[in-house]
Order: sequence, then C-alpha cells, then structure tokens
Amino acid sequence: MRQAITGSLQRKKQLQYMGTAQIIMPENYIAMFNAPQKEQARNIVGQAEPALQKVLTRLRAGQEFPPPRENLYDRFMSGPVNPVFYRFL
Repeated sequence: MRQAITGSLQRKKQLQYMGTAQIIMPENYIAMFNAPQKEQARNIVGQAEPALQKVLTRLRAGQEFPPPRENLYDRFMSGPVNPVFYRFL
C-alpha cells in the first residue's frame, strides 16, 4: 500500500526516486534512549560532515545514490532481533 501511495505521489509531482543516504546523527528518540551529552552530540555531527559533503556533491550533480547495503547480517538484525530487542525495553 505504501509503495502505491508513494508511486502515485511521485507521478503526480513528477519526482524521480534517487535513492537514500545514511548519515549517522545523535540519538534523539528520547522515549526509548538517552540523548547524548551536548559535547558528544557535537562530536557525532562533526564526524558526519564528510558524509554530508558527499551527499551534497551527489545531489548537486544529479547522481543517484548507490543501493543500500543488504546482506545476511542486516536482514538478521532487522528481522528476528528487532522483536526481541523491543520486548525488553
């Protein structure tokens, strides 16, 4: 259903899907996790700067982002591990 809505909106607005990029930022979901201290958060944002610059370069050049990594480890961590993780929170 979600893909149908996304595809419909994409056609209506004449958008082209270019992929996604991962930028590691400070945790802000404070309902489940503690937010980092101010200095630690600044450090995380500072470390993200090179990745942000690469994203901006691709966007300005109109280049698609490479497909996300998808391997057995990733499928395992988002599959059976997630329900176990959230059960103990």
